Amino acid sequence: MTFIEKLTRITLLLMLCINSLPISANAKMVSDAYAASISIIRNGTETTTSKALGIDVYEIYSSVHEIATGTESYEINLPHGQQIAQQLRLPAKFSFIRFRLRSTFPFNGIFLLTAGDKLKCQVFKDSVVFTGIGAAKMNLQYKLEKIINSRRKPRLQADASLYLGEEQQLLETEMAEQLTLLEKYKSELEVEEYEYLRWQCIARAKYRMIGCIKALRVTKPVLYLQALATHHNYLTDPSNLFRNAPHYAFYVTDYLYEKEKMGLKSLLPNPTTEINTDVLLDSIKLKYVGGLKEKMLLLYYIEFCSSENINLSKSLERMLTLPMYREMFSLISQSRGKHMPAYNFSLPDSTGKVHNLKDFEGKVLVLDFWFTGCMACEVLAVRMKDIIHNLKDEKVVFVTISVDAKREIWIKSLKKGKYTHPEGVNLYTDGKGYFHPILKHYNIWGYPHLIIIDKQGKVIDTNVEIPRDPKAVLEFISLIRTHLK
Repeated sequence: MTFIEKLTRITLLLMLCINSLPISANAKMVSDAYAASISIIRNGTETTTSKALGIDVYEIYSSVHEIATGTESYEINLPHGQQIAQQLRLPAKFSFIRFRLRSTFPFNGIFLLTAGDKLKCQVFKDSVVFTGIGAAKMNLQYKLEKIINSRRKPRLQADASLYLGEEQQLLETEMAEQLTLLEKYKSELEVEEYEYLRWQCIARAKYRMIGCIKALRVTKPVLYLQALATHHNYLTDPSNLFRNAPHYAFYVTDYLYEKEKMGLKSLLPNPTTEINTDVLLDSIKLKYVGGLKEKMLLLYYIEFCSSENINLSKSLERMLTLPMYREMFSLISQSRGKHMPAYNFSLPDSTGKVHNLKDFEGKVLVLDFWFTGCMACEVLAVRMKDIIHNLKDEKVVFVTISVDAKREIWIKSLKKGKYTHPEGVNLYTDGKGYFHPILKHYNIWGYPHLIIIDKQGKVIDTNVEIPRDPKAVLEFISLIRTHLK
């Protein structure tokens, strides 16, 4: 046997030995196993100054309660005309990517991304064009987003059945247009990609209809009651309609979860009262299976469970068998769980003085996250006036935290006082905006967002309901006072 033959034989034996070694169940292989890449170039005739593009990559996303688990976040400076390449680590074969460039990407900017995609993205003033491996899927999703609200005109909310009937017709027209476009791209998509997008289109229309009805609860209570009655059949369609839908399709699970809650609302003698959460939990466990059930249980945990209810928390955790949801449960219980230590922030005020969490020990702390231009943040500021006035002699500190990208914009807003109050402490994320660690820690993606911390620096609630009416203001004040004792 020659030397080369001996060397070859030894090499083959070594390879066999290596391949037979057991792999630890805890080995973190996901981020190494899946990857994609994107090259971005900014074109067009707009300003030649650089723009910052934010990219987040998620394994799990939900618009309910602002859930998002991200493996990576990237902030890319885009000089005009220059191509910037970025490698992306993905947590799963099918992951989610969010682009943060408001003038260009419509609505939520969430795209399904597949491992192995190699994209080139040309960014124009008001549009984007993808080329490369996976480009068909990306361009399709961009076009599907553009269809939303394309047929809408101002309408009067004179009658609930008429208004909601028109709304349902519009949503179904948009959905039909989306599905027609999807069929044109079917041959260019993987089967799983096609199915995901099809279910997203169907569920999104229903989810938005529920959102429309929920909005009436505050703005038009009488119409809200009519809506629950007239749209009962629409809201209680058979749960098995979505039994084969992929659980990672967020509009599917978001819709099913909100449908269950609103279905219980419609059965109450007074639908403005709160639902029985035990009945909701039983309904989820009874009607759904697999990943659909597990993700809805996760949504339930975030909304209704507190860390002091140890038995229920442990029971829910045992029901989660998929690693992605077990890991998400663990993350949420540690960062957003009630009575867990709050995030130890260090943030500057307008004078440059840095304020830390420990500075507020002995006082209940209300954190209000906002950004300039947020209309809901303005509305909250009006409601907060009554809350601050009622608690002015108590050991409570109201802290606003701006996520504005530019300090000068934040300073101008402080001077106008549309989002803040003289009695509060106003802090800034120091230009890091959406990428600041405190936002990542609490998984904050929507604004305004309220968090309450107790006198010992522990979480009371990281998902406080925004007080939108006088009754909710009183409930908010009562919640604070129970933790002042």
